[in-house]
Amino acid sequence: MQLIPRFLGAVACTCGLLLTMVQTADAQSGADRVESALKSLHQWVGTGAKGEGWRRHLMSDELESQLAKREHADRLVVSEVLDRYSGSEPGLELRRFAAVRQALRAWLDELPPLAVGQLVSAARQASGDFAKKDDQDVRQARQRLDQAVAGMERLMARWVSDTRTNWEKYLSWQAMKEQLAADSPDLRALQSISDKFYANHEGLELPQFIALREALREYINVSLFATNAKSQEGYERLADELASRLEAYVQRPNTDDAVKIGQINGWMSRFGQAPELVAAVRHHFSRPNLFVQFSEDMLRTGIETRVEEQTRVREDILGTAIHGNATLKAQVSIDLVPNADSAAIDLMLTGTTYSNNTGYNGPVTIFSSGVTSVDARKRVLVDAEGIVTQRARAACRTSSQIHRISAKSPLIENIAWKRVRQSKSQAEVIASQRASRRVAAQMDSEVVEVLAPAKELFAEKFRNPLVRRGGFPEELSLSTTDDRLYVQAMQAAADQLAAPGDPPALTAEHDVAARIHDSLVGNLSQAYIGGVTWDDERIAILAERLTGDVPPALRITRDDDPWSITFANERPLDARFDDNQITMILRAKRFTRADQELKENVEIKAVYLVEKTEGGMRMTRQGDVDVNFGDGKSLSVGNVAMKSFVRKKFESLFQEKFESDGVALPGRWQMAGKMRLDQLTCGKNWLVLGWYQPSLETRVASRD
Repeated sequence: MQLIPRFLGAVACTCGLLLTMVQTADAQSGADRVESALKSLHQWVGTGAKGEGWRRHLMSDELESQLAKREHADRLVVSEVLDRYSGSEPGLELRRFAAVRQALRAWLDELPPLAVGQLVSAARQASGDFAKKDDQDVRQARQRLDQAVAGMERLMARWVSDTRTNWEKYLSWQAMKEQLAADSPDLRALQSISDKFYANHEGLELPQFIALREALREYINVSLFATNAKSQEGYERLADELASRLEAYVQRPNTDDAVKIGQINGWMSRFGQAPELVAAVRHHFSRPNLFVQFSEDMLRTGIETRVEEQTRVREDILGTAIHGNATLKAQVSIDLVPNADSAAIDLMLTGTTYSNNTGYNGPVTIFSSGVTSVDARKRVLVDAEGIVTQRARAACRTSSQIHRISAKSPLIENIAWKRVRQSKSQAEVIASQRASRRVAAQMDSEVVEVLAPAKELFAEKFRNPLVRRGGFPEELSLSTTDDRLYVQAMQAAADQLAAPGDPPALTAEHDVAARIHDSLVGNLSQAYIGGVTWDDERIAILAERLTGDVPPALRITRDDDPWSITFANERPLDARFDDNQITMILRAKRFTRADQELKENVEIKAVYLVEKTEGGMRMTRQGDVDVNFGDGKSLSVGNVAMKSFVRKKFESLFQEKFESDGVALPGRWQMAGKMRLDQLTCGKNWLVLGWYQPSLETRVASRD
C-alpha cells in the first residue's frame, strides 16, 4: 500500500530538482555560462604542455580578464576569442570546446553593441575575418528559394487563367524555371528577373512575391560570392575603406562619408560579412531622420463641424406606436488619446435631439416631446500598417414630456394618464438604450465610409509602393499625447544610413513642426523614383506643384520635341542642409529628346540661401544651375547641345527664387487661413520648420 505514495513522492522530488536546475540555468547570465564551461574545459585539458597550448591558442587569459568585467567586457576581444573556438583545428568539434563556443555566442548576444570608439578598430580587424561562402551555403540558399517558388505557385494556382498567364509573362516565369533547372544557372539572367519583383505594380506587395524576391536575391548573392575568385580581395579592400571612412565620420559626420559607409555596410550585409560590425554601425549612425508633430487644436480646425439633421421617428415602446419628427443639433470634434503604440484619435459626436411625437395605443393618442442628449465616440488607430477603427460607443439619455392625451371618454383618458405616469421612467430608459444603439451603428457606418478614401490613399500612394520597391521605412511609429500627434520615421535601406544623432530642439510648441535630416531625401527618393522614367508631362506637373505654375521652359506645346528623364538608381534626388543653405542635387542616367538618346550619368545641382521672412520663407538660388555630364570628359557636339537643353529645362525647375508668405493646408483646413512660419533652422544636416496658425490663438484663448 506504500508503493504508490513513495513513487509519487519520488516523482515530485525529481520534478522539483529538474525545475530548480532549469530556474538556476535561466538565472545564469551569459558570462556565468561561459565561466562554467571554461572551468570544465580547463579541468579536462589539464595543466600539462598540451593544456597550456590550448589555453594560449584559445586566449584563455584574455577571456578570463573579460569575464571579470561582466557586462562591460570588450566585444572585440570576446569576438576574437569566439573566432578561435570556431576555427578548423582538430579537436574543436569535441563536446567541451563546443560548450564554451555556444556559451560565448550567447554571451555576445547579451553584450551591448560595439561602442563608437571601437568601430574603427573593429573595421580594421574585420579585414582579416573574411567569411568564405561554399557549396553548402549555395545549397541552403537554393532550398529556401525552392520553398519560395513553391509558395508562389500555390498562390498562382488559385488565380483565374488570364491573371496567372499575365503574371507569368511579366515575371518571365518559364525562363526563371529553366535557369533554376540548369546545372549552372545564368546569374545575370536571374538578376534581370529579380529586378522585375521591385517594380511598382499592384500585387507585388503580397507576401508570396516578397518572399520569392528575397530568396531569389539571396541565392544570387551567395552564388556570386561563392564563385568569384576575387571576393576576398574585394572584401578586404572595402573593410579597409570602411575603417578610414568611419574614422573621418566619427570626427565630423558628413553626407558623403555617410553614403559610402552605408553602401559598404549594405555590401557586407548582402554577402553575409562582419554581421556584428554591420549591426553596430547601423545602431550608432542610423537613427530616425524624420520627426513631424501636429497640435490637437490644429487637427480640430479641419475636423470640427456642426451638424443639424432631421429624421422621422418610428418606434414601438411598451406597446405604444410612436411617430414623429426629430432634429439633431450636434458638434463633431476629436480628442487625442495618449497612446505610445499608435496614434489614437477619438471622433466625438456631442449634441441634443429634439423630437415632437404622437403615440398610438388602442383608443388612446398621446402627444409628447422628447429631448435626448447624445454623447458618442469612435476610436481611430493609425500606425505603420494603416488605419483601423474600433466600434463606436454611445451614451444617450432621453427625457420626455407628455403634453396631451386624447381618448374616447374621460374615464379612458384618466386611466391612460395614470399608466403613462407609471411607465414614463421605463419608457425613457428603453428610448435611451435604443437611441444609443442607433447612434453607435450610424457612427460606425458613416466613419467607415468617410475613412475609406484615406485608408486607400495611405495604402496605394504610400505603403504599397514602398513595400513593392523594397523601400518601406525601417521604422515608422505614430503616437499621441493629450495634445499632440507625433510621427517618427527612419528611412534607410540596408545600404543606407539615416541620422547619426538626435534632431535639433524645437523653440516653441508649434501647431505643425517638421524636423528633416538630409538623409531622408536621398534615401526616400531612391525608394520612390530610383531608375524610374518621367516624361515631360510628369515633369510639368511636378513643377506646377513646386512653384504654383508651369514655368515657360517646361510648358508643352505642339511644336516641342517630347523628352524624358530616367533617374539614377542610387540617390536620384539628394539634399544638403548646412549653414542656412539647401543644396539640391538631381541625378539621372538617361535622357531622351525626340529620337535622340543620351545614356550618360548626369548630375544637376542648385544651391539656395534660405531665409525666414515675416511669417514665411525665401529661397534664393546662389549662382547658376550646375549640369555635369559623365566623368568630366570632353563632350561630343550632340552632347553639348543636349547639355544646353537639359540646363534650360532644369533652370526653369530650379528657379532663381522661391518665396512663401505662409502655408495653406488642404481641405477644410483652408478655412483657418495660412499657417505662419515660426521657426526655421537649417544647418548640420537638419532642416527644422515650425508653423503656427494665427486663427487658433483666439479660439484657444476663448476656450481656455
